[in-house]
Amino acid sequence: MNANTSIEKKNYSVSYINNLISSVNNSLQEEKNHTYEIYKIAFQAYTEYESNYPVHLLLELIKDDFIVFREKLYQALNPINQV
Repeated sequence: MNANTSIEKKNYSVSYINNLISSVNNSLQEEKNHTYEIYKIAFQAYTEYESNYPVHLLLELIKDDFIVFREKLYQALNPINQV
């Protein structure tokens, strides 16, 4: 059996191809519009992240220092409380 005999040829009408192209073009346009809308939201979120990141780092440092201070204070005051 020849390899060419297993290939089926399909006939499509011009109107079907035209509708298919229009459908693809509409899908692409919808995707572009959606991308432009999401870009605004993503850019705003990144801007807020960029603005708040230094504050977040400083708060983390303060939290770590506070934990160390609290443990040292507890170690110093615990023997006094037992007296």
